[in-house]
Amino acid sequence: LVSGNNSGSAHCMGPGLRGNETMFVTPQHSPGKCPVKGNSEDATAHVETNETKEFISSPLTFHSNDESGSVVMFGGVDSSYYTGSLNWVPVSVEGYWQITVDSITMNGEAIACADGCQAIVDTGTSLLSGPTSPIANIQSYIGASENSDGEMVVSCSAISSLPDIVFTINGNQYPVPASAYILQEDQSCTSGFEGMNIPTSYGELWILGDVFIRQYFTVFDRANNQVGLAPVA
Repeated sequence: LVSGNNSGSAHCMGPGLRGNETMFVTPQHSPGKCPVKGNSEDATAHVETNETKEFISSPLTFHSNDESGSVVMFGGVDSSYYTGSLNWVPVSVEGYWQITVDSITMNGEAIACADGCQAIVDTGTSLLSGPTSPIANIQSYIGASENSDGEMVVSCSAISSLPDIVFTINGNQYPVPASAYILQEDQSCTSGFEGMNIPTSYGELWILGDVFIRQYFTVFDRANNQVGLAPVA
C-alpha cells in the first residue's frame, strides 16, 4: 500500500509487502535518504527523488481465481494492469492526494456531493469514508443496519439487486458495484462505507480508500501534481 501524502521530494518505505504488512511512503525525511532498521543506528537507504522518479503507481488488483494481491510500481506505468486510457485528475489541494469530485450518485440521483466536494485518494484507508450525514443516507439506501458489535451489516442477497455508486470525477464516471462496496466474508456481509467527519476549509471531505482503488488502477504523479485513474484489467 502507498500512503496519501504527496508533499516533499523524498519518500521512504517502511515494512515490505509481505502478508498483511503495509508499506508506508512518507516525506518526513531528508531528500534521498531514509532511516532503516539494521546493525547501525546511522544506517540509511537511498530512495529516488523527484529528479529521477516522476510516478508512484499503485494498482490494487483482484484476480479471477479469487486470490487477492497488490502491485506497487515506482517510476513508470504498466498498461497491462488497466483497460482503456488513464484519465488525469489535477490535485486540488497539495499536501494529500486531494481531488475534486463532481457528484456521487446512485440510480442516476445524487445521494451525496450534489454540488461537488473534495476527496482524498488514499490506499491507507480500507473503506469509502465520508461525512456522517450523507454516509447515513447511503447506509439506509443499501439497507445496512448496525449490529451489537457496531458493524453495519447488509443482507448478502441484496448484492445482486443494489445499484452501483457512481463517483463523477473531472467529468468522467467511476462506478463502484455493490459486489465491491459490500464486503462479504463467509456468510456475513458488511457495508464498505463509514462515516467520518473531517473538518476542512473546503467543506465535506471524502476518502476514496481500497474499496474504490480495487476497481481503478491509480497513478500518483508527483511531477505534475495529478492522479491518473483507469479501470483495472
